[in-house]
Amino acid sequence: MQLPNFRDILYRLTSQATHQALQNSANTDDATYRFPVVVRSQTRAFLEAQATALGASMAGLSGSILDSVAASQIEAVAYSSEGITSRFYLLLKEHGLSLPAAAEVLRELRITAGDMSAPAVLLEKLTVQNIEWISNHFGVSYEWLAGSSDNAIPFRHGTWYKSQIAGAHRLVELSQGADSVNFCLVRRAGFEYENDSAKTYEASRPNAAEPEFYPVVRTWHRAGPQEEYETFEAWDVGRWNYWRCREHIKIVVYFATHLARLPSLDIRVSGLTLDPKTFASLSEGKILLPTIFRSSGAIQWHPDDFVEPSSHVAKDPAEWRRILSSADYASDFKAFSGLLQSLEKAKNLEN
Repeated sequence: MQLPNFRDILYRLTSQATHQALQNSANTDDATYRFPVVVRSQTRAFLEAQATALGASMAGLSGSILDSVAASQIEAVAYSSEGITSRFYLLLKEHGLSLPAAAEVLRELRITAGDMSAPAVLLEKLTVQNIEWISNHFGVSYEWLAGSSDNAIPFRHGTWYKSQIAGAHRLVELSQGADSVNFCLVRRAGFEYENDSAKTYEASRPNAAEPEFYPVVRTWHRAGPQEEYETFEAWDVGRWNYWRCREHIKIVVYFATHLARLPSLDIRVSGLTLDPKTFASLSEGKILLPTIFRSSGAIQWHPDDFVEPSSHVAKDPAEWRRILSSADYASDFKAFSGLLQSLEKAKNLEN
């Protein structure tokens, strides 16, 4: 979960208040009301000048301005309300959830299949807190689900770059709350990743500095006895042609590969290569992650080939052997050994 910034907090608070005003406005009449307003001297001078030019009273002009501002905000919220429910239904469809299964998933939010069958009723249930929970659970941004942004994907920080062991811990954490986990390295087509040309930054090469891979964690959950659904978590972007990024993600792939061998954890490691257009949509957050994994142009590949130097299909084994012997990463491998030992100990205690 990413912490909201101050602007996000203000937006959520004011949006909630405007939603409340929209609901209350249906039960109010068209009477006018008077109340004192405190303004700065500069604002008073502006209002007096405008009122004189228009031949109106300052109170009447001030009221018209406030009415216009409030009306525009309420209209915007009414419009976005349709967007919120539409995006909610899209989220369920993309994750393959029927209404009964969705009701099972959202049970703790007290959102029922009946609520979801009526958009107006559903909208009342989509509070700030519930939108926050749904967006975190399904791996979409709060702002996208709330209708204030077109960027659907929140990228999780501190999960692999300069924090390789954190990536291993995160995979273990996710696996303990799901039926199974797939660590997938999504990359952009157009490079032979095992060749030196893909590992070298060249300013003259088109798109040389563009992102070239994203780790994405795909998890499967049960929704009752009959249905299964997926959630997704996208991690920070990385550039294969920057040596530090490349080495750090290889270490995380190595960790994931060894976690996948533990019978107590249901973890898989895979890779996906996307065409440049689809990859650009991922980078811009303009596409839902389930859509990417259903893309007809996506090509499977095996990132673990980069961390298995003894394999007959090993990719760039010399670099991996250098990583293994580097003193810079000794503490990471030691910490990972400790994690494996703690998992083994926990398994023995259960038995």
